[in-house]
Amino acid sequence: LDSVTLRADASASAPEQSIPEPQYVVTSNPSGGNEFNNVESAISAAEPNSVIGIDGAFSDSGSLSIDSAINADTEGITLTGFDGTPEINAKGSDLDTRDGGIVQIEADDVTLQNFDLRYADDQDDGAKNGIEIGSGASVSTATIDGVGVTNDVSKGEVDENGAINLETGDDLTVTNCTVEG
Repeated sequence: LDSVTLRADASASAPEQSIPEPQYVVTSNPSGGNEFNNVESAISAAEPNSVIGIDGAFSDSGSLSIDSAINADTEGITLTGFDGTPEINAKGSDLDTRDGGIVQIEADDVTLQNFDLRYADDQDDGAKNGIEIGSGASVSTATIDGVGVTNDVSKGEVDENGAINLETGDDLTVTNCTVEG
């Protein structure tokens, strides 16, 4: 597979979706150990095949704001929302990811599930894609399930880039996702 871009509004719900128990937690009030206040720190600490949970309580305070791309580069990790559907907000952030995505999957067997991602592709700055698979590495397998991706473009129209960009891979699964903007 050389290049595929998915542009769809698959607004199906996922009532049967099971949320695995996280070994690492991203929360607004970390207490140490395996709790972190940002996703990148949790990914850096995670062992392969671990589950990183983003606490849905971030939704109560608005969202989890990020100012750098999330690089899912640990094999087999699952990045999932729990106790609600958290919102990851990169809108207005100064992200140096013009050629990539806000969430970049760069390892095999990565799963993203049960969270909402908001970003702005302003064409002059900011990320080009919400989620990108294989931007810097060859990825064979990845799953995106129950993720909402919203491009809050503020300048002009969304260009040729997609909310979910599947650069490379053999077994890529995208289900129960919503795409807006």
